[in-house]
Amino acid sequence: MFIYTNTCLKTLADKFIEDLISKDNFSPSSARGGFLTGGSVIVCEFRGLQEYLQKACVDKYGIWTAIPFKPLAGLLMQCAFNLSPKDQRKDENDNVYNQHNLVWAVYRLLEDEKKTFFFASELASLFFAYQIYRPQLIEAWDNNKPYIIKNADANFKKNEEFQRKLWFRIKNEYKNEQNIFQLYKNIENTLKKGKFDKKVLPKNIFIFAPLSIAPVHLSTLTYLSEAGSKVNLYLHQISEEYVGTSISDKKIAKLRKKTWENGKIINISELLPEFDENELYWDLGNRLIANLGRSSQVLYEQIQALGSLIQEEQIDPMNQVSDDKNETLLSRIRKDIIKDEKEKSELKKDDSVSLISCFSPLREVEVLCDYILDLFVKNKNLTPADIAVVSPNIDSYANAIETVFGSRGIPFMIADREVKKSNKTAQLLDLLFTVIGSRYEAPDIVALFEYSMYVQGKELDTNDSERLNKWVTENAIRHGLYNSGDAPNYSFEKGFDQLAAGFFMISETGFSAVNDYCYPDIEGNSAGILGDFFCFTRALQNFDKERGKAKSVEEWDYFLRENLQVFFGTDETDFNEDEDNPYQEIIGAWDSLKKEMLTGFGNNADTPIDFSVLKTALPAKLDANAKSSYSLSGRISFSNPETVRAVPHKVICCIGMNGREFPRQIMTREMSLMSVYAPGDKDAANEDRLMFLETICSAKEKLYISWVGRDEKTADELEPSSVVVMFIRNLMEQYGIEEDDLVTEHPLQPFSAKYFNGTLQTYDNRWNNTGNSANGNSDVWKWEIDNADIEKKRDVTTLFRILNDAPKYFLKDICNINLPEDAVLLENMEPFIVDGALEQWQLVYTILNSEDYIHDIKILKFRGELPSGKFADKFMEKIIKQTNEKRKLIDSKVKTLFIIPSKDQGKYRLKHWLYHLEYNLTMEEETDMIMLPLSEREVNKRIRLPGLSKENAENEIEKLWALADALRARMRPIFPNAAWEYIMSGNIEDAEESFFGDDYYSQYTGIIMGNAWTFKDLGIEGEFIECSKGLFENYNGCEYEEP
Repeated sequence: MFIYTNTCLKTLADKFIEDLISKDNFSPSSARGGFLTGGSVIVCEFRGLQEYLQKACVDKYGIWTAIPFKPLAGLLMQCAFNLSPKDQRKDENDNVYNQHNLVWAVYRLLEDEKKTFFFASELASLFFAYQIYRPQLIEAWDNNKPYIIKNADANFKKNEEFQRKLWFRIKNEYKNEQNIFQLYKNIENTLKKGKFDKKVLPKNIFIFAPLSIAPVHLSTLTYLSEAGSKVNLYLHQISEEYVGTSISDKKIAKLRKKTWENGKIINISELLPEFDENELYWDLGNRLIANLGRSSQVLYEQIQALGSLIQEEQIDPMNQVSDDKNETLLSRIRKDIIKDEKEKSELKKDDSVSLISCFSPLREVEVLCDYILDLFVKNKNLTPADIAVVSPNIDSYANAIETVFGSRGIPFMIADREVKKSNKTAQLLDLLFTVIGSRYEAPDIVALFEYSMYVQGKELDTNDSERLNKWVTENAIRHGLYNSGDAPNYSFEKGFDQLAAGFFMISETGFSAVNDYCYPDIEGNSAGILGDFFCFTRALQNFDKERGKAKSVEEWDYFLRENLQVFFGTDETDFNEDEDNPYQEIIGAWDSLKKEMLTGFGNNADTPIDFSVLKTALPAKLDANAKSSYSLSGRISFSNPETVRAVPHKVICCIGMNGREFPRQIMTREMSLMSVYAPGDKDAANEDRLMFLETICSAKEKLYISWVGRDEKTADELEPSSVVVMFIRNLMEQYGIEEDDLVTEHPLQPFSAKYFNGTLQTYDNRWNNTGNSANGNSDVWKWEIDNADIEKKRDVTTLFRILNDAPKYFLKDICNINLPEDAVLLENMEPFIVDGALEQWQLVYTILNSEDYIHDIKILKFRGELPSGKFADKFMEKIIKQTNEKRKLIDSKVKTLFIIPSKDQGKYRLKHWLYHLEYNLTMEEETDMIMLPLSEREVNKRIRLPGLSKENAENEIEKLWALADALRARMRPIFPNAAWEYIMSGNIEDAEESFFGDDYYSQYTGIIMGNAWTFKDLGIEGEFIECSKGLFENYNGCEYEEP
């Protein structure tokens, strides 16, 4: 076995390409399948390193080369099967002891009360791990003997007995199958005997930059090496010095504690014979290596233990350390790590290392974006491909990344996202399985249908979507798929009956001969959407009927292929090679799962499977089948640390380095028999620490680290990741840098004054001239926005929304500031249109505007817009009596607008004015409009607006839109209630009193007011008067008319 080591990944990659060419005669055309045509296999477990090696081939050949990579475990399994007798040879994935197949073997043999997919998966995962990391346990179980460890407690013995019996049952059920431990033993025995065909083994095995290698894999590689396969192992080292004897701070602390507990100096030479007794109390080697590089030490020690079986070669040049005069803090840190230097030196903090504390993930991404933009400004040669951003929890940051970087036009890509958050097919499947078995609420079903159509490439346009929602609403479809027969009935089936009756029947009364309601508003060209929606709900009914049944694999196969095409579109007859075909993607995942089930079930293919199992297993398989989206594509890459492990970039940014999130703290399973660590075990926490150390060394020019350092609500300080704490401590102790100089804290809001007084920097032009002034008043009034989008929907409803609450529109819609809002008053929410079935105004409105209100009320009940039942009938009798009194106020010659204000306020006048303008804009003749309040407080009040010409109406609306559009540039004092009070009284004090009593109803208003108590405090008196006139100065002829 040949071992090649170097601290420079580029040097290691160049050596790899050189060996690949010389030993395999590799060329771009030779890369086919898992083995190269020269009989070689390449093992590289990390996507980023794979891309890096591909790029190395580009540098060599000048063209992109598709190098086939194979996982080490899969390679060794395939070698084991290739060495088996011909009649026993199979693909590695067809072995029942493969983890994915083992799940179903375990599931079938579990007792009914324990037969869950989760429990079976946990056990299968443990059994698979035992075969790799505890071969002595499997050997004991294969001989039907218990696995015994020292000081085992009763819980361990109980779990061991249960698992041993289950393993024994699996072994007896699958007598013709060899487990993984046996396969590896067969490799050893077969190769030792020497009776095998060398052609079935790879000629060369290239293993590039492994993070860890299981002992059983390492020993199997030595057997292959002795048998003639040339094993080439390329190790990426952290230091050019031997660091296997480095002691971490944690270990030193434990030894010191033991010394103190004994009350005397212990004999250190007994514990650490390579050290002088007194040396323990001093730093031993570079502390970053000692504290973070444990995994590298373990792997190197494993390989060194092979002794004469390996040939080690250090590749020159050994390191990437440069002794240039322009040494930075980052280059010095990297140099000291490579040289294993521990000597202290005084260095100044520079911009090569940035440590950032923020209040939230969104703020982290915003600050990161400003940092990257600043790099581009200062370094014209820097490209997006030179920057890598890593995060331990990329899904938590993905939405913020898309929002912030997408709005700035910076090219980027996000890899390693959870499939159901990045893949449309997986999202649809997740939504579908969430809905099945629920109450089938109408909004959920409609949303699922619309998303299904979108995934299929048949997205509904705005009109179709509104029409669909209208059908559902006006046919009282609320929840439930089936017609229950009991009143009130709000099911989909009942609603479809009414829709079908309306489509196929012509009824002047709105009712059929048997008194069924016929919904009238279905046009012929919209029947296609109704048909699709009907088929969609029928398929949901099929799932709902079958979800309580247990079926065999073949029965589920028939059912899924028959029904999934309704949700995912294309059936098998329409197969094409498009990878984005949602049906083929979901069926491909099902086919993989089906194969694993049948392999695991063996001769018991009719094993029943509950839908609850399928509901969990199919999304998991879709997730497992997903391919990594990472690529060296010329964009800024966002990924988890593992993907781009050790890959050099000019700039590396680590975000989300929060306490308890990194390094990963994987809890030992309660059932696990591997709770006691053994050399070579997978150690996620130590592997993460090593990856962080490699990240420091892989950053050529800039290293950026950020975390959420303060609670967003309480501002309490939060600890960063333990690796960041170690890094900061090292900078303080080895380089003498004060902590206050190291960490930069960014404020909660991006419009803080710190960004504009020279303390911090931002490239977000929305926040020009912002910050908090010395007297505590808000400077929102000074903000100037230059990139706000124009409102796309310019109707009077949108116009009213803007002018009615200008602070909220400006801060939320224009500045993207989302604040927690107080409970909003009912009259502020919906003064004209309320959707609640029990709202009094809707019944009154119907009675006042209907020629046959009894008939219309009956229809409203069928539509679910009015309640049914004895109590409701009594309630409506009272309202009808009150409403008949209102009829006396109606002028049949004048357009009447019914509203329900609690009192006469400016916002209601504004709404009245806007509807009046819109109505006259559509009429050929000037038309008056009466506002008739329906509240009991103003029973006998009428407010008339005289008609105006179409031209004047258009001019007035344009003026009001100009006032609203001005908010896209900066905040304006547009307060309808205060404005109306000023127009009526001409007194600014009265207007301010109205503002604080009526307009001041949200956190957004509080932000724009700050600590100010008057308009004069803010210096906006003159502009307020100007805006008030703009709202109401032409609100002509506003007359109170008492009957």
